[in-house]
Amino acid sequence: MKKVILLVCTLVLMTGLASAQTSFGVEGGLSLASQTSRTNGAKYTTNIIAGAAAGVFAKVPMAADIVFRPALRYEGKGGSGQDGSGYRLKTRLNYLTLPLDVLYQAPIAQGGYWNLGLGPYLAYGVSGKRSGGSSTAVNAGDPFKPDQGSLKRFDFGGDVHLGYESSSGFLIGLSTE
Repeated sequence: MKKVILLVCTLVLMTGLASAQTSFGVEGGLSLASQTSRTNGAKYTTNIIAGAAAGVFAKVPMAADIVFRPALRYEGKGGSGQDGSGYRLKTRLNYLTLPLDVLYQAPIAQGGYWNLGLGPYLAYGVSGKRSGGSSTAVNAGDPFKPDQGSLKRFDFGGDVHLGYESSSGFLIGLSTE
């Protein structure tokens, strides 16, 4: 997994060096996350918890109004709720996420752009903490470690982005995975 992330980052940097129009930026914001799981055919979704999201991105022009926008983000994820015995359980997960979005930039008459895009993402769980539950000894600790939880470190899926970018380069947006 580390080799895949390193390879993609290297390709993005090489593409950026080859194109004078490529721009780079820093992003930060709020991450709202919950977890959904299935146990014995029953679906269970936790309550939403807030976390931090921060990272860097590149914008690589592909066509007149189309850009490739890879990013590397730190994201806090997880959820809170009750376990099967009614005890409070909270899980906080920390991921490095690599969204690979293609955006359509619709120009606005006053300057700036509306951004609409989608793409895949790859994520790697770097750490986590589970607390509470009916058995603190079982539920405490890093949920990615085999003896302390059953979560897999690698995650992937789809990402959708909607945002506005001013002519000065300030961007406000909403992304969902």
